Amino acid sequence: MLAPEPDGRDSVASYLQTADPKTLGVGHEVRARRKDGTIFPMELHVSAFDDGLRRRFVGTLRDITERKRTEEAGRQHQAELAHVLRVATIEHMASGLAHELNQPLTAIANEVEACATYVREGKLEPPRLLALLEHAGAEALRAGEIVHHLREFVQRSPARIETTDLSKVVHNAIQWFVREMEQAQITVRLELASQELRVFADRIQIEQVIVNILQNAIDAIREATHDTREIRIHTSRTDDGMGEVTISDTGTGFRAGAAERLYEPFFTTKPQGMGMGLAISRSIVELHQGRLSVASSAAGAGTAVRLALPLDSPPSRGRST
Repeated sequence: MLAPEPDGRDSVASYLQTADPKTLGVGHEVRARRKDGTIFPMELHVSAFDDGLRRRFVGTLRDITERKRTEEAGRQHQAELAHVLRVATIEHMASGLAHELNQPLTAIANEVEACATYVREGKLEPPRLLALLEHAGAEALRAGEIVHHLREFVQRSPARIETTDLSKVVHNAIQWFVREMEQAQITVRLELASQELRVFADRIQIEQVIVNILQNAIDAIREATHDTREIRIHTSRTDDGMGEVTISDTGTGFRAGAAERLYEPFFTTKPQGMGMGLAISRSIVELHQGRLSVASSAAGAGTAVRLALPLDSPPSRGRST
């Protein structure tokens, strides 16, 4: 009467069939039905007791409609903040993006001009012309992919949770900084897992988190005075069933006492920083049932940031870390 099938009796049915006490005493978010037939979310706790005659069950129901509305409002607010941060990140990387687009466009112009020169001089060599045109076409597709990815990254859109390879997300994030790292003479050392690390996440949001971490690493290395200019990126599967990416840099690190405040909104160690990057990044990761931690690098200089996400399965409904 209170809940549409099959939600309403899952806990009791599971306990009766398996006699597993783990199914009882645990809150389950289910759909409930009001007298007028409308459906709303509720939390169900089922417990069991023995009155000497038979085993009986007690169900406690709690209407969580307002909580769900509050959670949704929080998610929308988080999405707005994340969008602002993405736009600010793109503005910061504008010169590098201009270079990334200029490369394929220049190649297209050169290949087409070469074709035109061959035609003007009467050198009608089909194999050579075809090779030039195919290369120009490939560069045009590459430019289109850059623009498409840029639009996808900065547009305001609802979360799209899907299975995605964490190592591939890392590769995509690195592409934003190829030119910037070349100019800063920063070496990237990739140590990626041999097998796919398939996590259940919004690919763009997790890419944004990694982009933010990489930008912080590049800025820290620029400020450092020592000669080693390196970012090390390592992906692996943890013992507790998480896909993890560790990004270590040889930058300035952070001063003593700052570690506890790194996730506070508007707290920043950079002169021109917004102080929102890590705060938003951590919130995004926690909404994915993951974890984000910052510590001094194991090498003694710089910072190491670890991002871990659950592998293969979606986050539990209505739960947060």
